[in-house]
Amino acid sequence: MVVGAAVFVLVLVLLQALGPLGIDTRSLAGTLLVAMGVALLAGGGVYVLIRLPLERAHESQLASLAAGAAQSQRITTDSLTGLLNRQGITASLLEAMAHAERYGNPLSVALVAIDNMAGAQQAAGRKTADRLVQSVANLFGEALRLPDRVGRYGEDEFLAVLPQAALKDAAKIAERIRANTTAIQLTIAGKKVSGTLSIGVVRFRKGEDLERLLARASEVLAKARAAGGNRVASAGTKAG
Repeated sequence: MVVGAAVFVLVLVLLQALGPLGIDTRSLAGTLLVAMGVALLAGGGVYVLIRLPLERAHESQLASLAAGAAQSQRITTDSLTGLLNRQGITASLLEAMAHAERYGNPLSVALVAIDNMAGAQQAAGRKTADRLVQSVANLFGEALRLPDRVGRYGEDEFLAVLPQAALKDAAKIAERIRANTTAIQLTIAGKKVSGTLSIGVVRFRKGEDLERLLARASEVLAKARAAGGNRVASAGTKAG
């Protein structure tokens, strides 16, 4: 619109300048106005034929990227807790292992299990057991640091990836997680269900593969459970 107005003004100025010279300004005006209209229409055509399709293609690309991101999130998210699922937390752990392997930074993991999950489910039903899992999942954020990642690793298990954490520091984080859950008390249909955790903590060893790291974490977790549960055990220490 601005370009069209400028061209129109230019035509008026040109006609005023040519009038005293005896030129037929009426005929010239018609010709110029027709030319201006063609130019404007051509400009509009260029907009419609080129810019609009490009804008629509860009919008479609953004929509596809958003849909892809949403789909990826659904694939790696646990539907019950909203945390990463086994696939998602495993991918996070592999990424952290690669970083620790390359730069030599400390990395620890904590394998977390809800004590007596089977008993809770048997006593109060599956829905109550699911609520217990959700309650535990909701408390992780209060104990973990910003770079830490946690996901649901099994029906009653969670895996916490703790980058930049030596074994001693990771054990302190695990203890915060355990302490937070001792306050969980669910009462369903007159039946009380409490949430306590057993946690096994290990530090990643340079050159160690995923299977061996998780196997060591599982072994340490078993020690915590064997000692009566509701405690943290770390590699090289007694459960207590």
